[in-house]
Amino acid sequence: MLVKKLPDGPLDIIGDIHGELDSLKQLLNVMGYSEAGVHPEGRQLVFVGDLTDRGPDSPGVIDFVDQLITEELGYCVLGNHDLNLLLGETKHDNGWFFGDEFLYKEQLIPQALADDSARAKTIDLFQRLPLVLERDGLRIVHAHWDQRSVDAVRGQFDAVEVFQEHVQRIQAQCDKDSADEIDTGLLHQNDNPVKLPSQRFQRGVNSTLVTR
Repeated sequence: MLVKKLPDGPLDIIGDIHGELDSLKQLLNVMGYSEAGVHPEGRQLVFVGDLTDRGPDSPGVIDFVDQLITEELGYCVLGNHDLNLLLGETKHDNGWFFGDEFLYKEQLIPQALADDSARAKTIDLFQRLPLVLERDGLRIVHAHWDQRSVDAVRGQFDAVEVFQEHVQRIQAQCDKDSADEIDTGLLHQNDNPVKLPSQRFQRGVNSTLVTR
């Protein structure tokens, strides 16, 4: 489901990993976790999306986080980079997924490139991630908590299906209102209940809210 419950008990919440598997494992070691992601005090991990892109080992991060979720040692919400891959959208820093090298300011950035197996595993994981994790006193999304959007996706299962339904609704409204290009873009960003929790934009402002 796109809105899931968090367990009771102590949690460690970790922000965007962006393919930095070695850095993640070093962090977990400092925090007292074993290499398998087990904490001696029973703490559990929560990842706030954007698992991939930019860093050197996105496939490795996918393998690691998928294993933690499968073994009920960790939880994760969908971020905007993760959503881009679900939607099949190519961006300047997600070429690894499509087998392309990453050039940044004309410099080659070393990255592990995905093969068919890694692509399938990445999509399978992202299809299972919720947009929202919540429990009494704690709510987690990638970028912005919007109650109307959360209510709209509550009880839904397929982020891509819900996303496309609202793309059609928003575009029909923009066409009816003869909205300009900027307002049309903002409406697609901020009025789609799948897009809004993962990334919110205003004119000239990128607003971020992780937990409350």
